[in-house]
Amino acid sequence: MKVESALCRLTFDQETGHFSVWDKGSGRKAIDHGMFGVWWRENGEDRHTFISQLEQIEAEDTKETLKVVGRHNMGWNITWEARLSASITGIEVKMSFENKSSKPIELVDIILLEGVYVRPDGIADKWWVFENGWQSWSPSVNRTGIRSSRLPRFFYLRDINLGSLRYRNTWLKRGILSEMVGSLTALGDKESLVLGALTTNQGFVEIFTDKHKFRITCQAEVIINSGENWESDWVVAMLENRADAIEKYADLVVQKMKLEKTKEVMTGWCSWYWYGPMINERILLEELEEMKRLNKSLPLKAFLIDGGWCKWGEWLKPDPKKFPHGLEGVFEKVRDAGLVSGLWLAPFMVQKDSEIYKNHKDWLIKGKSGKPVEVRKLTTSSLLNEIDAWAMYGLDPTHPEAREYLRQVIRVVVKDLGVKYLKLDFLYGACMGEKYSKNVSRLQALRLGLELIREEAGEDVYILGCGCPIEAGVGIVDAMRIGLDTGSPLTRTIPLVGSLINDFCYRRARQNAEARSFMHEKWWNNDPDCILVAKGQRLHATEKEAMTSMVIRIGGQIFLSDSLKEITDEDIEKYIRPMFERVK
Repeated sequence: MKVESALCRLTFDQETGHFSVWDKGSGRKAIDHGMFGVWWRENGEDRHTFISQLEQIEAEDTKETLKVVGRHNMGWNITWEARLSASITGIEVKMSFENKSSKPIELVDIILLEGVYVRPDGIADKWWVFENGWQSWSPSVNRTGIRSSRLPRFFYLRDINLGSLRYRNTWLKRGILSEMVGSLTALGDKESLVLGALTTNQGFVEIFTDKHKFRITCQAEVIINSGENWESDWVVAMLENRADAIEKYADLVVQKMKLEKTKEVMTGWCSWYWYGPMINERILLEELEEMKRLNKSLPLKAFLIDGGWCKWGEWLKPDPKKFPHGLEGVFEKVRDAGLVSGLWLAPFMVQKDSEIYKNHKDWLIKGKSGKPVEVRKLTTSSLLNEIDAWAMYGLDPTHPEAREYLRQVIRVVVKDLGVKYLKLDFLYGACMGEKYSKNVSRLQALRLGLELIREEAGEDVYILGCGCPIEAGVGIVDAMRIGLDTGSPLTRTIPLVGSLINDFCYRRARQNAEARSFMHEKWWNNDPDCILVAKGQRLHATEKEAMTSMVIRIGGQIFLSDSLKEITDEDIEKYIRPMFERVK
C-alpha cells in the first residue's frame, strides 16, 4: 500500500507492519523499517505493543493520507495517521488510543515513529546533531558525534524530563535524547533529517537517536476510562537542506499552531543578578532613579522586581519588613516614570514554611506515596533536595481550588498592582509528579495552568516563561528564556570563585542561545537572560564581548541586571548601546 505527494512516497506493508519513506526527487529511500506502537501499564508492569503484534490491522489510503487501525484483544484500538505534504519531503504523523474495554487503562507512551535513517551511498558513518533540552535551562547544542545523553551525576535533576531515560528506551542508551525537536546530518550529506513535534498540546514529544536509528515518542502517562480516547500531538520526520532545515521546521510549527506575529522585543532592568533576594523598597527606588537617568539615552522599558519580595507560594503577602508600603509604593513610582511594571512569580512553586504547604497539601503535586513531592530537584539526591532551605513543592494546576488561588494571585498582581510584565519562573515544577486530574498528561497540566494565567492576565500583559519546558510555552508566552542563568548573585563577590562561575554561566547561556536561535521571532521572543557588564560581576572582558556580540547578531530581549550605579559610561558605549541599536 502506498500514498504519494509531489516530493515523497510512503509505503506500508500490512503483513509486517513496517513502512518506508522515499524521496522522489533523488529516488533515495530516506526512512526504512518504520514501526509504531504504544507502551501501557498493566498491574504495575510496563508493556509495549507494535502494530505488527496486534490481532487485527486495517489500513486505508487516500491521495496523500494513510490511516492504519490496530485492535488489541484487551479491548483497545490505536489509529495511526500519516500525511504527506506538498511542501516537505517527509511525513506528518499522529496517533490516537481508544479504550473499548470495560476497565480503565493506563497509557504510558505513544511510539509515533521508529525506524532507520538511510544515509546516501558513499557518506561516512559520522554525524552532526542538534540536541534540544527539555526546559529553559537544559543544555541544548549543535555538535559533531553521537554522545550519550546521560542523567546528571549529582546536580540539576530538574534539567531532565521525568521518565525520559526509562529502561524501555535503553536500546538507545548510548545515543541522544532530544526534547521536542532534534536533527541528524550525516557528515558530507547536503540534507538533514529533522524529527520534531508540530503541535504542543498533548504530551511531551521526545526524540531518541543512535546514529541512523531513531524513535519519536509522545509521553501520555494518563488514565483512559472505558469509552474514552487520547490523541498524541502531530510530529514530523522530514528531509531538508541542512542550511535551513531547522528554520523550516520552526515555520511549520507556526503554521500548525496558528501562531500570531510576536510582540515587540522587551527591554529593561532586573533586580536579580546584583542583589539576588536581598532587595527592599529603598534599594529598588534608588535603582529606579538611576534607570530614569539612563533612559534619556537608552530605551529601557520595564522595571522588573525579581525574587526575594515574598515567600514562594505566598504571592499575596509581600515581605512587610522589606516593603513597608507594599509593592504598590514602588510600582506607583515606576508608572509615574513612564515605565512598565514587572514582577517575578514562580506560580507553581511553594516553600515548606508557607501557608499553602501547611494548610492545603491537597493542592500540591504528589509522589507515588500520595504525599507532596519535592519538585525543585536541585540535585539527584532525595535527601539533599528535602533540606528545608532548598525544598519546594509543586502547586497542581489541575486541582480546582489551586486553580482558583492562582486566578486570585494573577488578578491582584495585574489589576490591583498594575503589573504589565510577568516573569513566570520554575514552571517545570508543575510537571514533576502525580496530578489531581489523571486523564491529562503532564504537558497538558502545565498548559492548563499557563492558559489560566494568560486568560486572567489578558493579552496586553507581556509574559516571559522561565524554567519552562519548551513545548509548554508555544502559543502562550510572549518571550522564553532559552538558556542558563547568566550569573550567580550569591557567589559573584567571592574572589576567583565568582569569576569562574559567572564566566561558565555566560558560556553556557550563549551555547543555548545559539542552538535555539531559530525559535526567535517565530514562536516568541528569545530571552538569552540578563546582560552583565559591571566590574563587580567579575566577568572577563572576552566573555562580555562574546555575549553582547551574539545578541547583536541573533537578537533577543535585552535586560540589564547590574546595579545601574555601577555601570560606567565606557560599559554603555562598548557593550550596551550597540545591542540597543539591534532592537530599534
